[in-house]
Amino acid sequence: MTKKQHAPRLSEKAKKAPPERASTKKQPPRSSESDEKGAGGTTGASAAAQRRAEIEQKKAEAVAAAKAEEAAAQLARVEKLREDLHAGGTITERLAPLRWLVRGWLAEGFLGAIAAPPKAGKSFFALHFAACLAKGERFHPSLEDPPRPLRVIYCAFEKGSTARDRVEAYEVEHGKLPATFYTYAPRRPFALSEAKAVADFTQLVADTGAELVIFDTLARVEGDFEENTVEGTRGVVEALDKIRGSASLFYVHHYGHSREGQRGSTNLLAAVDIEVKVSGVPATGLKVEVRESNAAEPPPDLSYRVITVALPPVEGDIEKRSVGVLVPTNATELGDLLGPRIVEVLRDSFPEGASRAQLLKALNEDLSPGDKRVGDKSLGSALTATRKAGKIQKTGEARSTRWHAPPEVHEEERERF
Repeated sequence: MTKKQHAPRLSEKAKKAPPERASTKKQPPRSSESDEKGAGGTTGASAAAQRRAEIEQKKAEAVAAAKAEEAAAQLARVEKLREDLHAGGTITERLAPLRWLVRGWLAEGFLGAIAAPPKAGKSFFALHFAACLAKGERFHPSLEDPPRPLRVIYCAFEKGSTARDRVEAYEVEHGKLPATFYTYAPRRPFALSEAKAVADFTQLVADTGAELVIFDTLARVEGDFEENTVEGTRGVVEALDKIRGSASLFYVHHYGHSREGQRGSTNLLAAVDIEVKVSGVPATGLKVEVRESNAAEPPPDLSYRVITVALPPVEGDIEKRSVGVLVPTNATELGDLLGPRIVEVLRDSFPEGASRAQLLKALNEDLSPGDKRVGDKSLGSALTATRKAGKIQKTGEARSTRWHAPPEVHEEERERF
């Protein structure tokens, strides 16, 4: 008989142990499942990368478009600049030459200055200059006639009533002014530092068709611009350039205290085409000279004097008005005006002769109330003219120069000879 097979006995501990459960530990996925999840992660990363690439591409396209637009704009600007680029001698064919209206004094498109110390007669000259050109007349007999009358705007920024009386005195002495002469006398002058005001006045100039504009004086319209700085005068010049357009523009300006020349930064003088200086004494003789010119050799100096014109009293006033007006003279007439005073002073105060400085001091000490001082250059012109007339004599040279008047011969003494 075979031995009976029995199942192995379990220990007591094994009997009490719970049945074995499936392990909760995460098992690695099957190969097919792992491949599937990996493919999904790669697809997401590729989409994000693609979006980033698209964004970068759009940025690059925008940058390229902006560069292309700027290149096209620059090309257009350069083409515009090319219009002013003249090869060889073609500039003589493509640009009009400088057109003189009064040779040496006024050309089309000029920016000029009429400068002098206070009370020297610069406003008298500015008005005379403007009025004669509006009439198509020479403003001094020594000059040629202008080719035609000009449309002129004379801007009386100092005081409208003074300009009104001077215009009336001019018409009494020199004849009626034409309709092409405009006097602009605002109650409140505009400022060159105000862009809108400059634009409005520029339009006014264009509407009138003015060919010459005169500011009397520049100081009244500078506004916030500081004339003693380069930046301030640059603003003044830019505003003047906008106003004048195709017209010429002259401004009346004062001389500075520290140097001989118009007040303000030298940047202002550098910008003008011509600077005209007025010197002397209005009542006895004025000299008008071109001190600086960028266009031609300075022309010969001009001589003037201011005479008094009596105007009828205004309504309600019992007194007549005495107003000055400029009239041309020449060196001989200047000597005739100042010469007798020179001869008198030499005879009375300097029987042994006087230097130029002594004579100038004596002439100005001998002034009556209201008389204008004699300037050094006016004295020089008068001495030359009086000497040529044989009324005074000169001895010595340079610092030893002395001026003499021959002794006065009375009628009784002349009868002896």
